Amino acid sequence: MKKSEIKIAILKNVTFFKISGHAGAENADTIIEAFNKSIKNSYHLFIIDMAECDYIDSTFIGTLLVMNKNTNEHKGKMVLLNITNQVYEILHNMFLDKFFNIETSDTFKNLKSLKDIKHRKSEKDMLENMIKAHEELSSTSQKNKETFQDLVLFLKSQKIE
Repeated sequence: MKKSEIKIAILKNVTFFKISGHAGAENADTIIEAFNKSIKNSYHLFIIDMAECDYIDSTFIGTLLVMNKNTNEHKGKMVLLNITNQVYEILHNMFLDKFFNIETSDTFKNLKSLKDIKHRKSEKDMLENMIKAHEELSSTSQKNKETFQDLVLFLKSQKIE
C-alpha cells in the first residue's frame, strides 16, 4: 500500500485535493479542516483527485459525505475525479456512488503544483470527526444505519473531555 498523502492547491476559488494511498480515519481530519477553511473563505468548488487513492475506509467516506452535504448547502459543487475501480466498487457496493459527482479527466492527472497538507488534530477532534462521518454515512440508507450504528454508539462512549 502506498503512503497516505493529501495535497492541496487553490486556484481561482477552486480547491483541489489530491489523495494518494489509503484514505482513512488517520487523514480524514486533515481534509475536513482544509475544506472548512475553504468554505470559510467562500470557496465552494472542490475537485478531489483520487487517481492514486488505492483504498477508502468508512470514516473517510463519511467525511466526503459531510463535505458534499456542506458544499451543496453553500450552493457549491464537489467532484470526485479519476477514482480508481477499487474505490468506485466500495462506493457502489454501499450504494453511495449516487451521492457524489464522479468524473474522469486526464487534464488533472498530472497536477504538480499541489502542496502537502499535514495537520494533526487532538484525539478529541479526531474522535468527533469520526462520529460525524459515521453518522452521515449511517443517514444514507437503512443498511448503512444498521452496519454503523454500533460503531457510532461505541465512538460516542469514547468521548474525550
